[in-house]
Amino acid sequence: MPYQGDKWVNLPGKLKCCSTGNDGALWGVNRNNEIYVYRKANGWNLVSGRLKQMSVGNVYCVWGVNSSNEIYFREGTSPADPDGTTWTKMDGSLKYISCGADGTVWGVNNNDDIYCRVGACMQNPKGTSWQQTEGKANTIGVGNLYTVWVTNASNEIYVRTGMSPQDPNGNGWTKVDGALKQISCGENGAVVGSNCSDEIYAREGVSYQNPMGTAWTHLPGKLNYADCGSESKICGVNDAEDIYVWTT
Repeated sequence: MPYQGDKWVNLPGKLKCCSTGNDGALWGVNRNNEIYVYRKANGWNLVSGRLKQMSVGNVYCVWGVNSSNEIYFREGTSPADPDGTTWTKMDGSLKYISCGADGTVWGVNNNDDIYCRVGACMQNPKGTSWQQTEGKANTIGVGNLYTVWVTNASNEIYVRTGMSPQDPNGNGWTKVDGALKQISCGENGAVVGSNCSDEIYAREGVSYQNPMGTAWTHLPGKLNYADCGSESKICGVNDAEDIYVWTT
C-alpha cells in the first residue's frame, strides 16, 4: 500500500489549485488566476499569463485553461528552464483539462462534454484536434493513454476503458464505487481525489490489466483540490488555499 502514512509537507504560499508531474514538476494558480512554477532552489516563481486551472504531465507537458475557457500550452519547458518561454493558445474551449506523463490530454467543457486531444504525445505534445467522446463529466484525470478517470455533477466516478494507440479515445465508461467531487491520475495507476467533505482518497490496485483498481484508501488530511503525477508525487490545496505535497 504505497499511500500509507501521513507524509504531507506544507509549502509556503497560497494557491487555489496545483498540479504535479511524474517527475515532480509543480505548477499552480492562485485566486487571482496568477500562475506559478515551483523551483526547489527558490520556491514559487511568477509566470506570465492568467489561468483558472492547469495540469502538469511532466516538465515538458504543461496545459491550462483561463476564465474564458481558452486553452493554452506552455512552450519551452525543460529541466534546465522549468518556467518555459511562452503560452500558445490552442483551438477549442474547455473549463477543465488534464494531461498525462506520456502527453495524453483530455478535458471537459462548460456543458460537461468530454474531449480527447487527438495525436497528443511527447513527440507531438500539442496534438492536432479535439475529439468528443460520449458521457458527461465536470473533472477529469489523465495518467497516460490507458488511465483516464472522471467525476460528474453527481460526484459519481467513472474510468475509461478500451484505449489503445490505435484507439486512444477508448470505447466506454465503467462506473466505479465511491463518490468524489474532483479526481486526478498519474503514472503507474496512481488515482487520487477529494470528496465533498474534502476527504482525500487514493485508488489501490489500478493497472493496465485492472483499470478499475480494487479499493479506495483514505489518506490523512483534507484537501479541496488534489493532484498526482504518481503514487509518490501528490500535491493539493485546502480550503484555506494552503499548499501541501506528499513526500516519501
